[in-house]
Amino acid sequence: MPPPEGDEVLTLPPASSAPATVRIEHAGSGTIIVHAYGDDSRDILASEIGAYRGEVPLPAGTSLVTITADGTWSLTGM
Repeated sequence: MPPPEGDEVLTLPPASSAPATVRIEHAGSGTIIVHAYGDDSRDILASEIGAYRGEVPLPAGTSLVTITADGTWSLTGM
């Protein structure tokens, strides 16, 4: 199965109390923006131009993640 490409909305199962780290990879030449949404919060996990690889903490209570990207990407660890 090829990696996802372009924009996506991910719904997460109910969050556990354990902290999670998300690994984000982007192979596009343009922008990738990743937002995490909780009950009363919105956090930017990544806002980068070009190829990107990094790890960021997933905020507690995150139930929705949006990805805006011009190329292939992956999110692991959620």
